[in-house]
Amino acid sequence: MSINCARVAALTFAAAAISAGIGIAPASAQSRTVVYEVTGSGTVYSIDLDPGGRIPEDTAAPFTQTVSIGPDVALLQVVVVTKTGSQGCRITLDGTVVAEQAPGDAAHCIAYL
Repeated sequence: MSINCARVAALTFAAAAISAGIGIAPASAQSRTVVYEVTGSGTVYSIDLDPGGRIPEDTAAPFTQTVSIGPDVALLQVVVVTKTGSQGCRITLDGTVVAEQAPGDAAHCIAYL
């Protein structure tokens, strides 16, 4: 009987904590939305997104990729190596442009959070 009482007490406390929001960060602190953009025209040798990975060769511009990041991410960047045409880049964090470069021979956008 004492085990069941302890279990009920623990579950009651956990439910109260959850409903009160104790120990739970707001959704905005948990994840943010990053939009990486390659602007301009032509094709690329490579697009590297940090965080986000590598995009295959011969991807055409313009290009957009959206990723969700956690609160521990301190750096965002996109590196574009031009194959044909002219490309630039832009990084948007939760709807705000945090880095941008006009189209040229190559592009590198970086934002420190």
